[in-house]
Amino acid sequence: MVCDPCNTGWMSDLEAETKAIVEPMTYGHSVVLSVIDQLKVASWATQIALLLRHSGAPRQNEYYQPGGGHSAARGVARRAER
Repeated sequence: MVCDPCNTGWMSDLEAETKAIVEPMTYGHSVVLSVIDQLKVASWATQIALLLRHSGAPRQNEYYQPGGGHSAARGVARRAER
């Protein structure tokens, strides 16, 4: 699906740069993103979305439940209530 030079080149570089930006957020740390960081995260998210879209993987959205909204948002709301 992705050629080796791209996969081990610019795509890998983008992932490594983005991991350093996003990882603290996954642990609940507040992060102020510069414009450059915002562009990196947006580029990475777009890359992931396109790869998933064209991967042939079954389309399943574990975060959205029909009629119930976004499960991730409900989890955040529950933690805030505690």
